[in-house]
Amino acid sequence: MDNTKNTAIDPFVNWAHSFGRIFSLVIVIYMFAMPTIYCAIHDCFPSVKDVVAGTLPIAMMMWPGALSECLSYSPILGSSSYLSFVTGNVMNLKLPCAINAQKMVDAQPNTPRGDAACLLANSISSITTMLIIVLGMILMIPLRPVLQSPFFATAATYMLPAIFGCLVLGFLTQDKRGTWIKNKLLIPVPSVIMAVVLYLTWKMAFQMQGVMVIISIVISIIFARILWKSGVVKVVKGPEGTPVD
Repeated sequence: MDNTKNTAIDPFVNWAHSFGRIFSLVIVIYMFAMPTIYCAIHDCFPSVKDVVAGTLPIAMMMWPGALSECLSYSPILGSSSYLSFVTGNVMNLKLPCAINAQKMVDAQPNTPRGDAACLLANSISSITTMLIIVLGMILMIPLRPVLQSPFFATAATYMLPAIFGCLVLGFLTQDKRGTWIKNKLLIPVPSVIMAVVLYLTWKMAFQMQGVMVIISIVISIIFARILWKSGVVKVVKGPEGTPVD
């Protein structure tokens, strides 16, 4: 499959996105249908006031973060975004799987080859997650002493930092055998400076991480375009950094 082929006209990508939209719609209907059917059977529908009072505070807290994840992860996940966001664990499982799969097949995001790699990786990841959940339910009682041990609790606290450390290392390094981006580490500099300043000077910044991510994405896109237009950031090829037209 041609790695440079336009994804907008690639049959596989078009099929994957079409199926993903239908799949997501079915899941959303199912999520709303189950509690509705349960409430109808037991005649226990809550009032609109209670629903709004219970969901609005959580929605205000979660929506900025969810929106920032959709904006920042979707370009990497491609058509596997539908499956990834429905099954969850995007940041700590699906995204690392997608990035690793693209590297294993030497593919770039937003290409048919990279899209297929992400979709296969996250499909297998979702199946594996479901199997682990089933095993966890079966073995929860026998493994309770291990799961509640201080050793396991200490190891679990380092799990997410270890995953993000791998993602950062993957971002810092580039395979210079093919095409790569010269001076790409300059792109996030304004966003990093903004985040550090706000975290040090504004206490509310810790409660508005989703909003800050969205702002950082916009700043990074604008700054990347400025650097690209000025010739500082370039798409080059090979270890010698030959410019690519």
